[in-house]
Amino acid sequence: MRKITTFLLLFIAFSCSTNNEIRGISLKAPLSENIDNFLKFTSKVLAPDGVNTIIFNIGWNYEFKSFPELTGPDALSESDIKKIVKHCKSLGIEIIPKVSMLGHQSTLIRDNKGIAVETKMHPLLENYPEFDENPEVILPEIYEWPNKDGLYTKSYCPLHPKVHEVILPILDEIVDVFEAKTLHAGMDEVFYIGNDNCIRCSGKSKSELYANEVNLIYSFLKKRNVELMIWGDRMIDGKETGLGMWEASENDTYG
Repeated sequence: MRKITTFLLLFIAFSCSTNNEIRGISLKAPLSENIDNFLKFTSKVLAPDGVNTIIFNIGWNYEFKSFPELTGPDALSESDIKKIVKHCKSLGIEIIPKVSMLGHQSTLIRDNKGIAVETKMHPLLENYPEFDENPEVILPEIYEWPNKDGLYTKSYCPLHPKVHEVILPILDEIVDVFEAKTLHAGMDEVFYIGNDNCIRCSGKSKSELYANEVNLIYSFLKKRNVELMIWGDRMIDGKETGLGMWEASENDTYG
């Protein structure tokens, strides 16, 4: 157990088990220099334990060809991904790539105690700031929660006329390189949506904005016979259930 725990902490992962048919685990993508260790872990630990599904959090850490400027730090190459996919297939493990859509367009950097101390923009909004749902909120040098702006992570504006011209080709690339049958789009903890200062979203139903974006991505993937997977917190009434703003929604995305 100690050996497993060490690896999971290294890759910032958590496991989940849903039923007898799917035994899944969610893992952050390894650094390129750690791929061989990742493959050993799948062979010696995951496969023997019956794991048959990995939600592989690739995010922006892939060498994109359609929009090279969106390639994040510690990016894996096409050959890196193909090596991982081929190996996992040989073990009967399905890789479900995960790229966060809508929310989580910035990230929190934590200290060695796990406390968020800094926040940084992800490549999408860094390169296309016009997509920012709340551009008036500037990322602070030192991050604290709670804060006056209600800033956890940034979101893109789902109604910007150009945003899907960028993100859909990105999803296409991810589906291709992973040979994916399912794609995980995250879409959790979307605190910034329907900004009153946004000329496109102001006054619109947050639940409709959220649902429309989910349906748009679902329809796009369906044309390729790819299933969409997301986290479910935004579709749960946090006040009605008492689950609060993290495990559920308190900003009306569930209506």
